[in-house]
Amino acid sequence: MTTPNQKPFSESGTSPPSISEIRHERFNRLFPDRVEKLINALRIVGHCSKSHCERNQELTEKAFILIARQFEEVAKSFGVSFQITVKTEEVAS
Repeated sequence: MTTPNQKPFSESGTSPPSISEIRHERFNRLFPDRVEKLINALRIVGHCSKSHCERNQELTEKAFILIARQFEEVAKSFGVSFQITVKTEEVAS
């Protein structure tokens, strides 16, 4: 679609962006914001580690194991692998 002052692709001498270019641009637009939101969410979770909260260590470890496994699954979908160990138990590899 063109705006009133914009020529259609065929008249401007350029070709429309390819599907690959559109997907690449979409990734570059969405991915950084989503990573930033994830990092901020983890910072907020970290606030519970402050002295004003009494922690349940077992619950905390279980939660981080679940987070690690989900992180591993998503990372694998991007072709990224890593290893996470909690108290000598490998939870992601």
